[in-house]
Amino acid sequence: MYLKLLMDQSTAENILSRLGTGIGVFSFTNFEMLWCNKSFRKQTWFGTAVDGRKAERVSLFDLFQKEDIEAVTNLVKIAMETGFSYDSERSMRRGSDRRFGAELRFYRVSDDPTASTFCFEFFDLSITKLYEQLSRNERELRQTQHELVNASKAASLGTMAAGVAHEINNPLAIIRGSSDLIQFALNPLDPKRESITRALGKIVRSIDRIAEIIGSLQRFAKGGESLEFAATPLWRVISDALVRCSKQLESGQIEVRYRKPPEDLRLDCQAVHLAQAFLNVMENAIFAVQGRTERWIEIQVENLPETIAISVTDSGKGISTEHRGQIMDPFFTTKEVGHGRGLGLSISKGIVDAHRGRLFLDESSQCTRFTFILPKVQRKSAAA
Repeated sequence: MYLKLLMDQSTAENILSRLGTGIGVFSFTNFEMLWCNKSFRKQTWFGTAVDGRKAERVSLFDLFQKEDIEAVTNLVKIAMETGFSYDSERSMRRGSDRRFGAELRFYRVSDDPTASTFCFEFFDLSITKLYEQLSRNERELRQTQHELVNASKAASLGTMAAGVAHEINNPLAIIRGSSDLIQFALNPLDPKRESITRALGKIVRSIDRIAEIIGSLQRFAKGGESLEFAATPLWRVISDALVRCSKQLESGQIEVRYRKPPEDLRLDCQAVHLAQAFLNVMENAIFAVQGRTERWIEIQVENLPETIAISVTDSGKGISTEHRGQIMDPFFTTKEVGHGRGLGLSISKGIVDAHRGRLFLDESSQCTRFTFILPKVQRKSAAA
């Protein structure tokens, strides 16, 4: 029953008329049109007069520029000899005064090489271009929505940071003051004085570290306008970050491959913030190599004419393709609960953006590699 339905001529013509591509059947004897579907009429404006002649007598050559007729004729001859021919793009006429680019296909209607009819199929490439433009617009819209969501998260993060800072700074001040009092009250002759002093020193450094993190988080949430830039040796920024994660590197038996950059290699930056950005990437690398047979992290510095490139590569298993587009998003993490809140890379990117730089995952590297691109000199507006 279905086979009979498909073989029915009126049914076949009905189906062809609903296709989006233009389809026409032509005589190989005089190249005049014998039949066409609705898309053919709609896209070529068939049904109106062409060059002053009635549409019913349209020739294949009426649809092309004079300079293309020879090429089209050759395509038809090839199709009649081999069964098929193709042209990726050729200009067609829409009515008497308009043009559009089209993809052309020619078929011999019958398997018989002596057949006298051929089928001409075309697809309006402007539709493809319109679809591509719509797809680009959709991607840009999604990206804008994505950025708005992240901006909202960052605003919430700023509010949270302000509350956390208020709640933590007061106890920190009390602990700091108490540490100073204990140090002052120590008996100079007490044999434990030295060990107590060392312990108090650790407490003070930890307090300073907590205060620094809270302050950095607050400043990040507010944006980069308030950053004060100063020419700083790059080695000092990297060294500060390495010192902060030295215990993690030591306990994890992780090899650090790093050659200290020249003393005079400087860049305009807010050193505390930039060190924090670098530290966040280092801590991710430390986590990534845990439990691996080879545990190493390589830091490379490249001095470019106007910028400095700093790359951090680790021997971990890498980042899956499905997660690469999300790793910079606030609160996104692939770590287990309790091992991270998904803020490290997001904060680092915010700091680097405030320095008019770039932080990105280098997908050309076989290992996981994050690269910082930072300008040596900031514009005046950056330091305002």
